[in-house]
Amino acid sequence: MRPSGFPDYDSKALLFDQAASLLHQHHALLLRGLLPPALLSEWLPRFEKAFQRADEAMFTGQMPPDIYQNLYVYGHVHPATINNYHEWHQAVLSQTLFRQLLCALLGNSFALMIKNAYPRRQGGAHRTHAIDWHQDAAFLGPLPAINTWIPLTPAGGDYAGLELILGNDQHWTPNLEPGDVLIFHPLTHHRTVLPQNKHTTRISSELRWLKPEGFAFTSSPLLPVNLSEDTSSV
Repeated sequence: MRPSGFPDYDSKALLFDQAASLLHQHHALLLRGLLPPALLSEWLPRFEKAFQRADEAMFTGQMPPDIYQNLYVYGHVHPATINNYHEWHQAVLSQTLFRQLLCALLGNSFALMIKNAYPRRQGGAHRTHAIDWHQDAAFLGPLPAINTWIPLTPAGGDYAGLELILGNDQHWTPNLEPGDVLIFHPLTHHRTVLPQNKHTTRISSELRWLKPEGFAFTSSPLLPVNLSEDTSSV
């Protein structure tokens, strides 16, 4: 843990068998350098292009009302508008440290919640899309799930970030770089934080993963994952 006392760790120094107890204690966990920055740089232009197309549809009156009401106003685009988006999940799951983290928190078998695995854009010209205090349980229910929150740009500081309330009621607004991954569960209180007098745009990916005991209690389509098998089958 860094000197700040927050649950902020170098992913290469953390013993992953401690991850579950740390997440339970703090309600959030930040792992620095869990993903290679080159992977995020490769995918960022695809995400940006999808948001550009969404803006064009919005400003030309071609955006379907359900996309606007359920996705766009919350800073989302539909994953289907991102070129080969299914390969994003595979690329993330192919990373050894990421797999070790998910195994430590969820076991070998779990599923990606397809309906709750959307990209998000905040800040810049879209400040009204910021999300106030909430818990993911408000729309997921109290499921045995985790959110792996992955910034493809810097987050926090001069960029839109997240403020979280930790298990000791301490507020935390971490600064993240591409490659860092923030993990929290459905009961963690959090909100979007926008920088003052800055017009920077943050793009992130929210991948929510569910344990098998929650499969029967979600309306989301599920993509099963078995870490004991080759990721090519995911």
